[in-house]
Amino acid sequence: MSRFQATNESGKKFVYGFDRPLQEYFLQVIEDGEPQEIVGSLGLLSGTNGNMLEALQENEVQIPEEHLDRIILDLPF
Repeated sequence: MSRFQATNESGKKFVYGFDRPLQEYFLQVIEDGEPQEIVGSLGLLSGTNGNMLEALQENEVQIPEEHLDRIILDLPF
């Protein structure tokens, strides 16, 4: 499993990555110290690369260009 941390311009914290056993991307927002699933098995959106890209854009999450490219190409990191 890959796991990375990022923020958006308002300073909100996010955790994202790829869960190899489940074969899905995940995105969580950290609110009051607790993770809330946005993308992934427990989230509102399934863990596809398209849903991941949409959620990253909607939440204005700033991730490295290399990670963004890999998600676009569906090449898990």
